[in-house]
Amino acid sequence: MKLTIRTKLLGGFGAVLVLMGVVAYIGYTRLEGVTATSDTMFHRGTIGLFNAEETNMHMIRSGLVDAQKRTVSADRLAPFSPEVRAFLTLSVSGCQIFLS
Repeated sequence: MKLTIRTKLLGGFGAVLVLMGVVAYIGYTRLEGVTATSDTMFHRGTIGLFNAEETNMHMIRSGLVDAQKRTVSADRLAPFSPEVRAFLTLSVSGCQIFLS
């Protein structure tokens, strides 16, 4: 069977069109997955910020943090273990934006 140039060209363009359709479908379905993943990442990332803000508010209210100086009151930290003192000091120094 002898194929004409017209038939070969139409067959080639048809094959490319089918491949483009497959790639478009795969890209669209993957893009929906990216949207869900980015929403999950956003919520996981911002939960930490909200918790840090809440922790700092509680520390200010309890008197552990001097909001004006943005420092931890050393005398108030004395009863805590060294691990807790380090954590509280790190919490304040890492999230000073919430103290203003």
